[in-house]
Amino acid sequence: MKLIHADKDELNFPHSPEVLNALKSISSEVFARYQKESELLDFLSEYHSIPKERLFLETGVIGVIHRVFDYRLSKNSSVLLPEFGYPYYQKLSKHHNANIQTFRFFRDKNSFSYDIEDLIKKLKAHPDIAVIIDPEAPLGFSTPEEKIRKILEATPQDTLVVLDNTHEGFRKNKIDAVKLTNNFPNLLVTQSFSKFYGLAGVRIGYAICGKNVKKMVNFKERYLGFDGVAQKLAIAALKSKEHYKKNVQLINEQKQHLESFVRKIKGCIVFKTDSLYLVIEIPEEKKGKLKKAFEENNIAVRWLGDYWPELKNFVRITTTPEEQTNSIIKVFQKIQG
Repeated sequence: MKLIHADKDELNFPHSPEVLNALKSISSEVFARYQKESELLDFLSEYHSIPKERLFLETGVIGVIHRVFDYRLSKNSSVLLPEFGYPYYQKLSKHHNANIQTFRFFRDKNSFSYDIEDLIKKLKAHPDIAVIIDPEAPLGFSTPEEKIRKILEATPQDTLVVLDNTHEGFRKNKIDAVKLTNNFPNLLVTQSFSKFYGLAGVRIGYAICGKNVKKMVNFKERYLGFDGVAQKLAIAALKSKEHYKKNVQLINEQKQHLESFVRKIKGCIVFKTDSLYLVIEIPEEKKGKLKKAFEENNIAVRWLGDYWPELKNFVRITTTPEEQTNSIIKVFQKIQG
C-alpha cells in the first residue's frame, strides 16, 4: 500500500509544464559553472519592481532564517517569538544562547489569532529579532495586513522583524510584501518556493528586505554564487503562476471535502486555516483509535504535540488529491460513531 503523504506541508498536486520542461532542458553547462551572476535575482528584481540590493537568495526559508539568526544573535541577544510558532525558531535561538520571549495566541472556538497587544507590549523591550509568521505555522491562521502594519508601526527601529511568509499563496487576500518593506526599513519578508510552487526538494527561497536589513545582519553575497538548477526551476515556476493558482482551487475543494465530513463527527473541531493543510482538534477518547487507523492505512499525518505539548490532541493534515482525500475520510469514519 503506497504511503499517503499528509504529514508534511508539501505540495501534493502537479507541477506546471513549464517547470518540468525547464528541468528537462537544463544543460551540462549549468552543472559545470559557478553561478556568480544570479539570473534569479535579476528576474526577481523585475518581478517585484525593486532593486536587487533589497533581495537575497538562500537554501529555502530555513537558509534565510539561519542567515539572519546566525549573524544577529549571540549569548546576550534577545528574540521575540510566537508561543506556538514554527519550533525551529526556538531551537536556533537556544543554539545561540539567546534570551527568548514569546507573545500569546488567542483561541476562539474554531480559530486562533495573535494577541497583538501582548506582542506590541513585548516589543518595547527592543528585542534584536522579532518573528511574525503569516500565515502561521503550524496552526495555519493568518493575520490581516492592517494588524501587521500596526505591529510594525510599534516596532523599535533597532529591532529586525522577520515576517515569515513561507505559506503565502493559499488565501484570498495576500499581504503586499514589497509595499511593507518599502515602508518599514527594518523588515525582512521570507519568500518560499517549497509550498505554493512545490519545489521543496530543490531548496531555494529568498528574502525581500527593507533598506536597513542587510546592514543589520552584516550581509555578504555568496562568493561562488547560488545553485543554477534551482534558479532555473524557480524562474519557470514564477512564469507559470496561473498553473499554481489552479492548484489552489483544487486544494481548497479537497480541504472543504474533508472538512465537511470531519465537522459531522462529535467532538472534532476543524480550525480555519489559510495554508495547504487542515488543523483538527480530536477528542482525547478518540485520538488513540484514529492514530492507529492512520497507521494501519499507511497514511502519514502530523500530530502537533510533536511540536508543542499543549497541542497534543491537534492533528495537521496536508491536502491531497481527491482519491487520497477519500482514503483519509474512510479513516475518520472509524471514529464517527
